Amino acid sequence: MIPEPESLGGRLYQERCTQCHGLPGVTRHTPEQWDFLLVMMDGFMKQKNIKFPNQEKELIRDYLHRNAN
Repeated sequence: MIPEPESLGGRLYQERCTQCHGLPGVTRHTPEQWDFLLVMMDGFMKQKNIKFPNQEKELIRDYLHRNAN
């Protein structure tokens, strides 16, 4: 179960991050590690021509930072 499952950031995290892989636990990484991983995932999504709007990235980033280890 993920924290804040009904928040917009939590819903986007579930929807966007399961398009290519299983959903990692939000406490698995520190905020800095999540920042690095989001940059990597953004690059993978661009390679696959999957749109990942900046507003969604920011909401997911904020969500991960609030709930990170």
